[in-house]
Amino acid sequence: MASNVERLDKFLANNSFGTRKDVKKIIRSGAVKINGNVVTDRSFHLDPLKDNVLVENEPVFAREFVYLMMNKAAGFVSAKSDKRYKTVFDLLDEKYRSAKEFDALHTVGRLDLDTEGLLLFTTDGSLTHFLISPKSHIDKTYLVFLKEKMTADEKSECIKRFAAGIHIVGEDNEGEADCAPAKAEFIEKEKAFVLAGSVAASASASNEFSLLTIHEGKYHQVKRMFCALSNTVVYLKRLSIGNLHLDPSLKPGEYRELTAEEAEFLKSCRVKKSCGTE
Repeated sequence: MASNVERLDKFLANNSFGTRKDVKKIIRSGAVKINGNVVTDRSFHLDPLKDNVLVENEPVFAREFVYLMMNKAAGFVSAKSDKRYKTVFDLLDEKYRSAKEFDALHTVGRLDLDTEGLLLFTTDGSLTHFLISPKSHIDKTYLVFLKEKMTADEKSECIKRFAAGIHIVGEDNEGEADCAPAKAEFIEKEKAFVLAGSVAASASASNEFSLLTIHEGKYHQVKRMFCALSNTVVYLKRLSIGNLHLDPSLKPGEYRELTAEEAEFLKSCRVKKSCGTE
């Protein structure tokens, strides 16, 4: 039997039709047709690359890669395993952690332990390389809560220095560096708390609120940028990557698969050679 042949229930479960229990109900209802014939046997074997599969008369195609969007919760590291902390993979369903077809699943870049927000997972290594490369100029926007109050002049100076490319000092094993130009704006507390939407944000001792857009991923970059202005980041959340925004319905620790349109948008970034927010 060819290696690409698989069970019907497994094929549908891997294509976002729910759990095996959900898929079982769909198949039993007679909603599935393969090559024009209704199939109600969940153990039926098919070749996704050759057979024509319809669910409620809508075609289902074998997908080449998997794409997930997570609202990362604070307290989880962006790794598959860690001896000290829980990982973002601990938040995924068992099938994503153990099924052979998801062996290549990995995070697209990293978010710090205490950072929340948009984290992508995929099995598409080529796309990951493109999205995390500074040469690709992929904008990433963060919601930043700051400890120290800033005057209007200090905010203006911050915006100018970030736009010019601020110099940051070294931290841990990372040396000092000049950041690429970045865009900062300051927002009202009410808007910031709506965008944060988490207990961690409300518990932070914050006095200023900013949206910062960068297209690099240096170690602790956002924190080091504001540290260069003698301020401290007390809460950080990534809101978007390019024009792909975090689904506001996802609570910290929750995730979902990208829609076909969202996945195509990410893949189209490689063709455009950039994916900015402007």
